[in-house]
Amino acid sequence: MSHNKILEIQNLSMEFGGLQALDSINITFYEKEVVAIIGPNGAGKTTLFNCITGVYVPTRGNIFIQNPYTQMKEKINGLKPNIITRKGMARTFQNIRLFKNMTVLENVMIGRHCHAKAGIISAMVRSKKTRDEEARIIHDSRELLKKVNLVDEQYEYAKNLSYGYQKRLEIARALATKPFLLLLDEPAAGMNSKETAELMDLLKEIKKDLHIALLLIDHDMHFIMNLSEKIFVMDYGKKIAEGTPEEIQKNPLVIKAYLGENI
Repeated sequence: MSHNKILEIQNLSMEFGGLQALDSINITFYEKEVVAIIGPNGAGKTTLFNCITGVYVPTRGNIFIQNPYTQMKEKINGLKPNIITRKGMARTFQNIRLFKNMTVLENVMIGRHCHAKAGIISAMVRSKKTRDEEARIIHDSRELLKKVNLVDEQYEYAKNLSYGYQKRLEIARALATKPFLLLLDEPAAGMNSKETAELMDLLKEIKKDLHIALLLIDHDMHFIMNLSEKIFVMDYGKKIAEGTPEEIQKNPLVIKAYLGENI
């Protein structure tokens, strides 16, 4: 396993009024890892995702990213979500957020456009530079659709896709931003067992082929245990345990807080 840090969370706290949603969280993530964050509803998992991706500005503490390609380390708390995306972290959501009345291909192209170089003037006059860049974006977007097995649906409207395919499309659009860390908020939620198994295979393939780290939240323990290399457990806004899937399954604090006896 690589030991290059890509994300460091230091003493992170988040308060909403008098409610302590996150309480002094310290977590380090490494390059090309598959990591899960689990915990009961209200444990603070999505709040943590929202702090990492710029939706919330944390009350206290810091979040640092280190790009594995440039090795540049920088503090990101307080940055806007679109800036954080451009710096190499992409995210999917519990509730699918697609452009429903646009095609599958157009949805992925939008993700790719965050790295587009052509300026407004070039785009307006349709210069050769702009046309060449657009052709590259279309080509790269189709390649991503091949990776998630949606290339045959590229001209279909996103709203006409099945739920499982919409989830795949959201992942493809996130990958189009060229992340080194992909955050997946309940990717298996609402899926049947066949769709979940296919998603697990897809994520393993993405990690292997694209060499990116995956950070996920999910309630499907079979999915989590079979996909993750490391698991962090949260309860009432605190991190209560971390370890391999095998260690987590045997941890008495975790069993008491969340997993139950029959996992």
